[in-house]
Parts: sequence; C-alpha cells; structure tokens
Amino acid sequence: MTRHRAAALATAKIFGALGLAACAEVTSGELDLPSGELARGELSLVRVVLPAARAADQTSTSVAAHFAAYEGVDADTVAAALDLWTPSDVDGCVVVPAPETPTRAAAIDLRSAGSVGVSRDGEAVRLEPRPLAFGPTVNGVVYGSAPGVGLDVAPDERLVVWADGDGVAPFTAELAAPGHAELVAIDGVELDDASEAAIGSGQVLSIELLADATPVYLSFRRPGVAVGARVECRFDAASVVAVDRARLLGALGDPEQVELTVRTVAVASPAAPVVRVQVERADRVTLHAPLECDRQ
Repeated sequence: MTRHRAAALATAKIFGALGLAACAEVTSGELDLPSGELARGELSLVRVVLPAARAADQTSTSVAAHFAAYEGVDADTVAAALDLWTPSDVDGCVVVPAPETPTRAAAIDLRSAGSVGVSRDGEAVRLEPRPLAFGPTVNGVVYGSAPGVGLDVAPDERLVVWADGDGVAPFTAELAAPGHAELVAIDGVELDDASEAAIGSGQVLSIELLADATPVYLSFRRPGVAVGARVECRFDAASVVAVDRARLLGALGDPEQVELTVRTVAVASPAAPVVRVQVERADRVTLHAPLECDRQ
C-alpha cells in the first residue's frame, strides 16, 4: 500500500445536498433538481469500463452500447431504465431520486449500429447486436461484452471506439484512457483486495481513495437496483472523502447494503451522429451498513 500512502491526503467533506441533519427525509424539492420534460429524442451511449488493479475479482473489461430513440418519456428515465451511468456535473453530492415509471404510451426503441468495436495497440473487442424485449416499452437490440474480456489499458493510452453503422450512422471516436481510481480504506480499515467492507455507526463515513486524474466520481446505490434513488458525488481534489453516514443511508432508504463505486472518466462525442463514448476506470465495494439510523 506504499503508493496509496504516498498520495497527499487532502480531505473533502462532501455533505452538500446531503447536509448534516441526522436522518431527515429527502425529497426532490429539497434538492432543486430539474424535472425532465416528456418528449421524444435520442440517447446513444457506448461505455468501456476498465477495472481497478486493486481487487482480484475486478479483472474484466466491460463494453456495452445502447442506441435509443424514445418517445413519451424523459431522457433521465430512459437512462435509469437501461442502467446507463453518466457523470454528474454538480460539485459535491446530490441525491438523484428514483425516476418516474414510464406510462403505457412510452416507447424506447433500441437501434442497431452494426458491429461495435473497441481497440488498442493491436487488440480489439468486437460486439454484435443482441435482441432485447422488455414488456411493451423497450424493444430492439443491445450490445454487451462477454465476461472475461481483458484489455490491459494504461492511463492516457489511446483507445479507438467505432461502429459500422445500420440503424445508426457509422462513427469513430478516439480518446485517452483515464487515470487510476482505487478505493484504499473505509472508516480507516484498508481494503487491500476485499470487495466488501463494514461501516460503523458514527456520524461520518470516511472513504480513502487513490485517483490519478480529476475530477473523481463517487456513486452510492442499493446493490442490483438500477432504477432506485442514488447518491452521486463529484469532486476535483481529495484523497479522503467524508460523507454524512445517516444522511446517506436515509437518502437510499436505510438499506443493509450499499454499493459504492469510484470512477475516473474520459468522454468523446463523435460529430455525426451525436453519440457519447465514455471510458471509465472503476473500483467497486459493497458496504454493509447498520440497519438502524440514529434519529434525534
């Protein structure tokens, strides 16, 4: 853990919209979040998720792509329904409430872009579309890499992402991989290669991390729940983050477990069509939290 300790320990107290109140109920009104308008539009996102080097069970590179045309629903609900994470542009932390349930009139059409690929230095991962139907609302094709895909990509190494084109016009994007993002310790207990950690009952949850690039993003949500409320944090320079524990758990509904992910991100947007290509360096741990939330 020498290189972890070599990092300067700047502390960021990330309370922001979470505040310092014990366990007050969080509502969307308190958060001053913009409400999306029901409309029609397009949402195209290619995500390449590179694993952290810390944990032995996080060795696979994940590639996924969605090319959605939607109607009768807002873009945030589409992103939540498809479990599409994108970085927050809000400094500090913000609670993102669960999206509205799409109405029967809503339609999400997932279009084909032909073959989709990611390459670096002679290695390539190529994906083909697979059919997906989820009730009357979501229909079309999705892209996802098989488990065990390994692209050992160093920080700042160039990646090329492309699509041959079909229902979506062909595109190519080139971008540099982001720097490292690794979780070091939770409440003073070093993680080493652990994928789980316990958090105490104190007021502050302390998260120590290593990040070679900024900004750095933290995401908190219930494990396996894509469409529930979540907490998203963004900060520019810190290696120790302090989050109000009771407020965090209250925002998520006081769960027994919380999934914490730290990321650094690089983004490119090919000119035609408007497609977002996102390369993430991610580390993840499941936090076991006390059931009770001390109320005053």
